[in-house]
Amino acid sequence: SVAPLRYKLTAEGTQVRTRADRIEEIMSLNRYLGMLFWIIALASLIGGAGCLLANVYASVERRRRELAVLRLLGVHGLRLCVFPLTSALLLTVGGLALSLAVFHALAHTINQVFSSQLSAGEAFCALSIEQQALACLLAMSLALVAGLMAARRVLSIEPSESLRDE
Repeated sequence: SVAPLRYKLTAEGTQVRTRADRIEEIMSLNRYLGMLFWIIALASLIGGAGCLLANVYASVERRRRELAVLRLLGVHGLRLCVFPLTSALLLTVGGLALSLAVFHALAHTINQVFSSQLSAGEAFCALSIEQQALACLLAMSLALVAGLMAARRVLSIEPSESLRDE
């Protein structure tokens, strides 16, 4: 808001010197850094979702024989789907807890390093509670999708597969 204020004061006849060009450069840098952050976040999100899906799916494949025996014994539907859903959700909760702990430790360190350039109460590296909640919601949604995809695979296991290995 410096540039409009400068024009207003100049129109009123007040002589003003500003660093509006420098402010605009910093604002531009902020926009580019924000775009870079979102590109990295999107790439991380896609990679994390792929890893989670592969992990849960591989877990189902490793336990294929045991799941087939359970199907042979009459365990069907939702009871069988609990395994991959729980696995995906627990993995995600653990990953979220670890990543938030690492973030807060690093943010504290970064803010300490730059404390001489910051005013009281300012932070160089911070995520609001809303941003953290959104990240958790997004991660849990991805875990649910990965778990449901693995559950679909569980439901396609034929009970007769357990007899073939015997």
